[in-house]
Amino acid sequence: MIQKESITREKALRLSREIFSSRYPEASFAVASGSIIRGQGAPHSDIDLVVVYKNLPTAYRESFFYEDVPVEAFVHDAETLQAFMEDDLKKATPAMHHMVATGIVLPAKTQESTQLQRYARDILSKGLETPAWRIDLLRYLVGDKIDDLKDERPFGERASLLYALYETIGELRLRIDGRFIATGKYLSRSLHACDPAFAQRLEAFMSQALQDPQAKVDIETPTALLDLCGGYIFDRFKLEAPQNMRAEAKWLRAFEEPASPESVTHV
Repeated sequence: MIQKESITREKALRLSREIFSSRYPEASFAVASGSIIRGQGAPHSDIDLVVVYKNLPTAYRESFFYEDVPVEAFVHDAETLQAFMEDDLKKATPAMHHMVATGIVLPAKTQESTQLQRYARDILSKGLETPAWRIDLLRYLVGDKIDDLKDERPFGERASLLYALYETIGELRLRIDGRFIATGKYLSRSLHACDPAFAQRLEAFMSQALQDPQAKVDIETPTALLDLCGGYIFDRFKLEAPQNMRAEAKWLRAFEEPASPESVTHV
């Protein structure tokens, strides 16, 4: 079987320019981004392309191959791009900001593209401020998953808990450091950038726990990592819901006729 080779940054930029001129000729500019553009591409990495028009009826994204290279295009005008960037910020996962901030403008820099990249980089440089209640909630959730892993469980439950633990304690560590959170492969990269020793200990634990489904999970490592993030929290933990979390109780009028006492099943 022939091993696919990674494409070079130079080739990725050439393809991006060709795609821009042939597929989006009316666009104002584009930003080519992704691991290939950063010089960190793998054999199956794709090209990310943020395309900006003066005006569009609606934003869209599309995926296609160009010379056998996968391409993901995110097509916007200024207002739709701003809306998506703000939506990312609400979730504390500014993926669009990263693409714009770390990418290369095509076909050439403009005043608008310069302002866009400056805006994205400014947002990223400020980091993420997390309120104390959310840190406490994450500590609670991590501890809850560690407690669940103390008991023997079917492999599916065990694996689900382990991955949930990895994501939750990863988010906790990033938020404590004032960093934006990440998901998927980007979570591992973000953790290594934030705290390499923490990331290595967590990954070693995950590898060991998933290697032998029959062995009992050793919770010493995740417990120690949680201690570095403030420690286990359960007793007297309390989190008040927002005051606007109210809705009409439809279940109070779900039936036209009230159930008779005889029809009510008691457990």
